[in-house]
Amino acid sequence: MKNSVSSAVQVEDGYVDLDLRKLGTAALIILLTATSVFYFQQAQSEDIRADRAELDAARLESQVEELNTTLNNVNQSLQSFQQRSEELHDINGDLRLKLGRPLVKMEYESRSSSGGQTQVSLTAANYGNTTATGVQGSCQVYREGADPSYDSFEVDIGTITNRTLEDVQTQASLSEQPKNSDQVLCRIESCEGTCQILHENLERFQASSTVRNNFN
Repeated sequence: MKNSVSSAVQVEDGYVDLDLRKLGTAALIILLTATSVFYFQQAQSEDIRADRAELDAARLESQVEELNTTLNNVNQSLQSFQQRSEELHDINGDLRLKLGRPLVKMEYESRSSSGGQTQVSLTAANYGNTTATGVQGSCQVYREGADPSYDSFEVDIGTITNRTLEDVQTQASLSEQPKNSDQVLCRIESCEGTCQILHENLERFQASSTVRNNFN
């Protein structure tokens, strides 16, 4: 009787030991599974963060490129503005320099004849801020078929006050009687000091189709 009870207890102890072993194994499996799931989730989270960081980096790089492009455009605009400002400064300086000295020009106006003499009226101008002295001019008379002109005469203007227009009268000694269809071109030939002459280039004027003043 005593042996039977002992044998039953041993069997029961064996079941107890077996159940504990199973429970431990199950707990270990659960722990390992939970650990695997945890680390898997952590890895996924890291991948998501890495992808987000990569997207953020790409977005930031794109913004930096756009900013660089904008800065380059602004820099080019500033350089163009600076260049234009320098050009305008040079132009203004050149204009101030020119206006600070005599700027002379002469144009033919009309003619009249009396007693075989031809009286010519001219307009002489000085657009500068300084009086022009020693001003000498000349006029060439053109007639169809003549090459390049059939006659010319000199004009002694002398002095032209700054910023003035002056009427100049002179006698023209012509080799032929002028016709109303004749054309005339008058220009300043020389003046003293820093005087600057304003006129069309004679050769270009002759080659162009510009109508010259009628010698009427």
